[in-house]
Amino acid sequence: MKAKFKVWDINNKKFADEREFLIDCKGQLCTTTVRGQLYIVNHINFIPVFSTTKEDKNGVELFDGDLIDQCQKEFPGEHYIKEIIFAGGAWRTRSIREKQENEHPELLRLLCEHIRLSYVKIGTKFENPELMERDENTNRL
Repeated sequence: MKAKFKVWDINNKKFADEREFLIDCKGQLCTTTVRGQLYIVNHINFIPVFSTTKEDKNGVELFDGDLIDQCQKEFPGEHYIKEIIFAGGAWRTRSIREKQENEHPELLRLLCEHIRLSYVKIGTKFENPELMERDENTNRL
């Protein structure tokens, strides 16, 4: 199975054209030179961001670092923002309010149907860092 990924360009603060990159057999992010030789990319300037293969309520594919918000019809002013992370060998969600990952290693797999029905992607920690800075008491935007 081929891993689907995007590449965050730290210097330009945007996602780079992922067609310019590949992951080698050692898991290193690489690009090719003009002569077709592989060149290992400096992770100080570029961050590979992998797909979870899961989707949100609107069918948007979720990636590492994506921020999702639970749609609350009963409480329209309340937000339950979570960050998608890969930790401990599994995809997990981490509450922005609590700044800690859920301890259950299979949380995303177990909640994938709930996420697909109830959560929408609202941004990424890369493109929308302001969403990571929340009111600690209310978790509101």
